[in-house]
Amino acid sequence: MDINLLKEYINKISEIRIVGRDFSFGETDFHFLGFYREESNLYAVILSYNEELFEKKEQAKIDAINACDLDCTYNPTVRESERHRLLFDDPILHITKLVSGDTKLDSHSSSCTLLENGIDENVILLAEFIRAGWECEKFRFTPFDRLYINKVAFTGEYTEFPDISEKITLSFANTSKRILAEIPVSVEIGTNDKKIELPSDENIYIREARLLDMYDEMEQLFSSERFREICTPEEIEKQRENFIENFSPCCPKGKYYIAIEYEAHENTSVEIKLKSVLDSPPIEKEGCMAFIIRSDSAPLHDGLSVKTAIIDTPFDSDTKSVEAEIFTVSVTISPDNITL
Repeated sequence: MDINLLKEYINKISEIRIVGRDFSFGETDFHFLGFYREESNLYAVILSYNEELFEKKEQAKIDAINACDLDCTYNPTVRESERHRLLFDDPILHITKLVSGDTKLDSHSSSCTLLENGIDENVILLAEFIRAGWECEKFRFTPFDRLYINKVAFTGEYTEFPDISEKITLSFANTSKRILAEIPVSVEIGTNDKKIELPSDENIYIREARLLDMYDEMEQLFSSERFREICTPEEIEKQRENFIENFSPCCPKGKYYIAIEYEAHENTSVEIKLKSVLDSPPIEKEGCMAFIIRSDSAPLHDGLSVKTAIIDTPFDSDTKSVEAEIFTVSVTISPDNITL
């Protein structure tokens, strides 16, 4: 940080408009500071703090010290690592629209970071809001290592602030919450008819498990009419070569993944992992590829949708069954609008 950079940060802020209102979502408290302009770009600034999440992180630090591995020889299993990660899973609010009177603002992007992470621009921004008369009783004495600053960028160009009335309504994108389940399940290749009760007391139904040749699946994609309409033969061949190069270390030719077709509510999906993988240390992979496999099957149960989960471990062609777990359940949440 130098004087020139300080001057640049301050000069970037063309104008500030204070809102100064509190709201909450789940266990997280929010404070809507207001708006600011950088030339023709319009942003909203929001502070957030989750006391319960902070206490969990502090306890995790204490537990890590108490269980200190002086020789640094202990390597936690996938299960232990994922359990630890899920402790801090907190749905993130993404503002998609702001309505105030006749003014409607759409958001195209947002960012969220701890105030203490060394981004001087954030502290300067807060200082400019304070100089403009902003105060916040809720977070007045909250240390920066607990506060997050959220910046919301709005679509369009603004030479001045839009008309913002006394009432502001915020709309949010869907968000997702992962829940630990750890439900043992024997996955048998072929047709299945298994009803499984989730921690939320709702049921899913495993219908089929099949060995999946990802090379064949990708070849069908490369050969599809739709793909040939948007890519030249040279581009298709290049993508084919890239796929084989990047995927073969994960799953050699002649090996298969397992695709598990199941029925669940539209807002619910499950993550199925091998028990042997969960109870072993993580294996470093040279690359990472994700696949979405869709099903054309119709649901057999009212109100449910057909979905597919992938076990991304290489299997032989004669595999008949594997021991796995429904490790986590992901539930999509549609937050209600909030009016400030």
